Amino acid sequence: MFKKSLLLLFFLSLGIAKAQDIKFGKVSVEELEEKVYPQDSTAEAAYLFRNLKIFYRYTPSQGFELITEVHERIKIYSKDGLDYGTQRVRVYKNGNVKETISGIKGYTYNLVDGEAEDTKLKKDGIFESELSKYRNETKFTFPNVKEGSVIDYKYTITSPYSSNIDEIPFQFLIPIKKEKVRLEIPEYYSFNPKVKGFLTLRPVTSRGTGKIRWTDTYKTASNKAPQRTQSVPREVEYVTSITNFEMNNVPALKREPYVNNIRNYQSAVKYELAFTNFPNSPVENYTSNWEKVTETIYKSPAFGAELQKDGYFDKDVDQLVSGTSDPNAKAMMIFDFVKNKMTWDGYMGKYVDKGVRKAYKDGKGNVAEINLMLIAMLRYANLDANPVLVSTRNHGVSIFPTREGFNYVIASVNIDGKYMLMDATEKHSVPNVLPYRVLNWSGRMIQKNGNSGFMKLTPDKKAMDVVQMNINLKADGTIEGKCREQYTNHNAMLFRDNYTKNNEEDLLDEMEKEYDFELSNYSVKNMAEMQKPIIETYDILKEDQVQITGDKLYFSPLFYLSQNESPFKLDKREYPVDFGFPWEDKYMINIQVPEGYEIESIPEKMAIALPENMGVFKYNVVGAGDKIRAIVSVNINAPVIPPTHYEALKEFYNQLVKKQTEKVVLKKI
Repeated sequence: MFKKSLLLLFFLSLGIAKAQDIKFGKVSVEELEEKVYPQDSTAEAAYLFRNLKIFYRYTPSQGFELITEVHERIKIYSKDGLDYGTQRVRVYKNGNVKETISGIKGYTYNLVDGEAEDTKLKKDGIFESELSKYRNETKFTFPNVKEGSVIDYKYTITSPYSSNIDEIPFQFLIPIKKEKVRLEIPEYYSFNPKVKGFLTLRPVTSRGTGKIRWTDTYKTASNKAPQRTQSVPREVEYVTSITNFEMNNVPALKREPYVNNIRNYQSAVKYELAFTNFPNSPVENYTSNWEKVTETIYKSPAFGAELQKDGYFDKDVDQLVSGTSDPNAKAMMIFDFVKNKMTWDGYMGKYVDKGVRKAYKDGKGNVAEINLMLIAMLRYANLDANPVLVSTRNHGVSIFPTREGFNYVIASVNIDGKYMLMDATEKHSVPNVLPYRVLNWSGRMIQKNGNSGFMKLTPDKKAMDVVQMNINLKADGTIEGKCREQYTNHNAMLFRDNYTKNNEEDLLDEMEKEYDFELSNYSVKNMAEMQKPIIETYDILKEDQVQITGDKLYFSPLFYLSQNESPFKLDKREYPVDFGFPWEDKYMINIQVPEGYEIESIPEKMAIALPENMGVFKYNVVGAGDKIRAIVSVNINAPVIPPTHYEALKEFYNQLVKKQTEKVVLKKI
């Protein structure tokens, strides 16, 4: 009896394991009936299953290729999740060497009369497009997707870039019920796994074997027999390193305001190539620390060698700086010259494409061509200029030493111990006011002697937005006013970018819609003078700015400029709050009290601060006779606020909102 019980238990366990082995095309009624994700009822969709198999395949014609087989199954719970009915897969290419996607198969499943009904993904739902010279995209849109649908699909990516395993994410913006990842790497490649994110990953490792098969062909001949061709099959067995990850009920990454790049906090593993050791070949070592990373990049002919070229611009620069001995003036002249002459083609990268000489001739180039050209010119003018490698905000923070971690380069100039950072791809930038895309913690500066070190990218100077208003308040709640708004530093650069990319009339229409007022007599100054602040002036007319109750008027002294809601609502936050740059908003508002009314009460004065002087809020309203003056300022001194101070920041904004929405009370005389 005991043996029978053990046998029954064994088969039951086997059955459970088999039931949990999710296969492509086998969607259950239970999956279709599920109304919400059990662990997160707010999820608009969820991965019911993710399965990645990453391994190497050898062919005599191509050598080792990296193969990634993907199977994913997604449940759509609500209308917000319908976007997951379209999937996008991007692959890399460089000239004729490109990754390919193949074997796309997929189905949409819906519950019809208690049964699972499938609709096949057809060729007319699959679209291929070229995103850039380096990226292609395959998009597949599933048919008959609705709330409650399950989509099930698989595909294979074949990559000739065998030394580069893409970062493997384990977490997404929707939860994952079950996921499995398997890597099998030949002994000829040695990778260092780098883990990031908040999840605990528990890899299980083992050993396997693989085989390289090829055919040797040779010809034989003798005096008695004609020449013949013989083929001999060959085979070599090698050891593989196998790593398996398996996770259940992975929570979704939660979108939060002021996050640099959500992928910086996504749980993932990056496999960085340490060395290769092929038969009958010497060991080839790759990056292992930041010094070796920067040395490798600098020695590339598409980087360091481009800095040595000056014959294509020497006459232009000689003429430009002739008669100028001041190093700051020289730096600004050269910076402005490159900005005005060159147009960025939209391509990022730390390496040149067509080269600085050709880019200079064309007046157009990628990031590296424009900024390496700038550095070469600054050096030619005897200035201490060096490249700074950067990972842009969209690219993520380069936490571990890796060549792939950098995708951008800017210029640094040291004058009397003070560094100026420059990016000539941005027409409206000035020294130390870098494009927002570049403000990503720190970069890596490489000096002529090969030494390198980290350099802070976030600016010290605050971006100011100063608003001055003279408001004439009417007894019916209408306000008429004259406004003057001034922008400096990053606020000025962002304003110039937005203004030049759009039609002024459209911008003013958008402004009127946002604030619901009538705008007139608009003017803007200093658009072309980058070192000066932007100054806007305009008149406004806005109704219903006052709550009228009996013989009293109630209104916020900031009117439509008051902040009525805090962006920070979560009880707990795991990610830093990233504002990008330090800033200050300041409001100075003079209000004329309407005839026949007097001031009954005004909000009390307030001043609060964040820990470690990271931010300050000041609020002061004073009234005298028929005049009210409000001076309100919000200072954020630290562009990045760690999650340890999130509770203080949340309370800071709660008090700010509460105070800004307090009312002045006027009563009829």
